[in-house]
Amino acid sequence: MSSYLKIEKLILVGVRKNYVISFNSGVNIIYGDSDTGKSSILEFINYLLGASSIELADEITATVEYAALEIKINGIDYTIKRDIYDNKVYIEVYRCKFNDCKNHYPTKYLPNFNKKQDLDQFFSDFLLDSLNFPKVKIKESPSKENSNMKRLGFRGLFKYCYLNQDDVGSKGFLDLGNWVKHSTNKEVFKYIFNVLYSSIAELEVDISEKSKIRDSIKQKHLVISEFLRETDYENLSELDEIIGSIDSNLEDLNVALLKINKDMVANSDTYSEIKSIFNELLLKEKSVSIEINLTNNIIDKYSRLKNDYENDISKVKGLKLAKERMGEINIESRSCPICDNKIILSQENIPFQNTPTESKYSYPLIII
Repeated sequence: MSSYLKIEKLILVGVRKNYVISFNSGVNIIYGDSDTGKSSILEFINYLLGASSIELADEITATVEYAALEIKINGIDYTIKRDIYDNKVYIEVYRCKFNDCKNHYPTKYLPNFNKKQDLDQFFSDFLLDSLNFPKVKIKESPSKENSNMKRLGFRGLFKYCYLNQDDVGSKGFLDLGNWVKHSTNKEVFKYIFNVLYSSIAELEVDISEKSKIRDSIKQKHLVISEFLRETDYENLSELDEIIGSIDSNLEDLNVALLKINKDMVANSDTYSEIKSIFNELLLKEKSVSIEINLTNNIIDKYSRLKNDYENDISKVKGLKLAKERMGEINIESRSCPICDNKIILSQENIPFQNTPTESKYSYPLIII
């Protein structure tokens, strides 16, 4: 019996109530007036089967929390739940009907191949495994043996079952203008019509990897060949001689290095003695540095004292010079014109009295 996937119910879980659309076996026709939600039903089915995005009407965003799809794959019931507002959230798959989900624990799947996280597997792998479809890789460019391989997912097959009304009849429906996508689509059709066997696909993957390795080896061979041409060696024997000479020199260097290491170990006592002498000299050097700093401080102190003494000597010499130039004061004695007593004139004992400003002369007052 061939594998099949049957859609049984679409459930939009709302804030106040759920919106349920049931499907019967055979052909189901959805009809109604324009802008009544016919296309939205197909968009929700497409999104719950792995589409990367969905356009939501204002009525949906105001009343619906998430969407669920009740399906049957090869006679086994499954319920798919997915967040309609964040397409990167994990898709939950329950192995039961929708009304019985509360009694089962879901398996979570990544919605696409781009995210690199540790989880059970991708949602596409779940659908392919449940349908007993082989997971293969197809060539991006079938005519090239070293072509990159692209993983074929469930969406690559389902896009030919789900037709958007805007794409039907379009010239770009099969991407005829894009050579890369067109080549990929042809490989997908081979898979659909059982022309692309999984064993052949695996061999093509192996051939592609081996071809890339071969191309890498060829590139390395070209680099080495160019290097040998630049070295001007005519044949391999000359190159072997040079390599042998280099190896011989390398051995000599290794022997010399071992000898140096041995000598260093043998002279460890001498090294320790020299190190102790060096440490002692280092301490003496620090002590001498301290003494030099103290001596410099003393020199600065005595230099300032010397400057003070020189200034005092200069002042004394100045006073002495002034005295020599001015001469000494002679103390004379005079007779009083009244009583004929001797009068000794001394500047310390002669008080002076200022005369009025209008007087032309001033005379000292003599006390007998």
